[in-house]
Amino acid sequence: MGQCLRTLGISSSEPYDELQNSNLPIVTLDKRWKGKDVTISNFTVAGKGIALCTAAIHQSRAYYEVTIKKDGDICIGVSQRSKKLNGHLGDIKRKSWGIRSNGRFKEDDVIGVGIDLDTSSLTFFHNGKQLDNDKVRGVMGLCYPAISVSGGGKVECNFSQSFTHDPKDIGLFGYDGIIPARDVL
Repeated sequence: MGQCLRTLGISSSEPYDELQNSNLPIVTLDKRWKGKDVTISNFTVAGKGIALCTAAIHQSRAYYEVTIKKDGDICIGVSQRSKKLNGHLGDIKRKSWGIRSNGRFKEDDVIGVGIDLDTSSLTFFHNGKQLDNDKVRGVMGLCYPAISVSGGGKVECNFSQSFTHDPKDIGLFGYDGIIPARDVL
């Protein structure tokens, strides 16, 4: 075991914390999996359509946040990969799930998404407070964090480990940022 860890550049005498390993790829928005009218940078989504992030959700419990940069029609949640990325999350039943802003979120609001694959559900938070009436159930398949925008909406995504509202502080114990899958061999 020690030789395998040394080959990967990891000291076997110290505990290995994958979340602190700087060799992990950064999870960003995926330029290959977005609607044709969507404009993305590494973390910002604007335009019209759906954008997925670069890493699928493989962990049992995950969390990410979206900050509203410009008000518009915004939907936040998860999606399977699909060639139909020009609408909003939820347009294709059983392929994408999320909540729509419907005018209730404003500029600089932070929307948190708790993803629980054990219960196939999404829990949403608005500025650190749980949106009790917006829990989504029935999430299935290999899903990616996803955002859809239209009507001038613009958001900034945070898939990391350093959040505005730490998951444990809002009642989500055992949740981490999106961890990219890695090949061991």
